[in-house]
Amino acid sequence: MNNKFLEFYKKVKPNIEKSILEFNEEILNETNEEIKSNLQIFSDLNKKGKMLRGTLIALGYQLTEINNLDYVIPLSTS
Repeated sequence: MNNKFLEFYKKVKPNIEKSILEFNEEILNETNEEIKSNLQIFSDLNKKGKMLRGTLIALGYQLTEINNLDYVIPLSTS
């Protein structure tokens, strides 16, 4: 059985994961320790998961013929 969604998911998931890790690194540059502690909890939560929401966003853009992953992936991780 050919599952195009699964193929697309496997294609974009690593890009979404990388983008999330980059975002987490940025937010953890916070100097206020109380805020940084809370951001650390948030970053631990947002890097775990199936990345389905981001994949669906990327798929939606592909359906509109915007195939530029450099444009789509940051939007998928927001």
